Amino acid sequence: MWLSNEDFRACEDTIAPFVPCIAAFVRRRGVSLERYDHGAPVWTLSFRHPNGGTGSVVIAVSPGHDLTVRNNWSISDYDAGTHSLKKATQAALLLPVSAEVLSTALDAALDELLSWSLDQLPLVHRAMQREWHRVTRAEFYAANAKLPMPTT
Repeated sequence: MWLSNEDFRACEDTIAPFVPCIAAFVRRRGVSLERYDHGAPVWTLSFRHPNGGTGSVVIAVSPGHDLTVRNNWSISDYDAGTHSLKKATQAALLLPVSAEVLSTALDAALDELLSWSLDQLPLVHRAMQREWHRVTRAEFYAANAKLPMPTT
């Protein structure tokens, strides 16, 4: 979903007061930040999960209404073409909200995500072999290897 220019500006206006809080979280917890992943109204804080795969804390922006903090953990198997995904909503923060409340929600989301174990990861989410095999196995796993390990 690509944001229109108007929607993009509305998202920017909504999240602007929280940018210092988000930047501090990124530095403190050692995650990477991607703004508007795939053109969606989200800021994604990604990392390599200690139990394998990738984790992310997603801040979904609903301009003028709320910020929703979600957790995602996925493990992908290139050879089998499978993708397992666990996700949860940590908090829906109605605006106006303070940066301190967002910071607490981000920490809680990351801490919860890091506590998840392999036995909590659902079985195969979907088969992706056809799409993934457009790149080599090494290229596929190299993308995840670039992500940082978070600090606890």
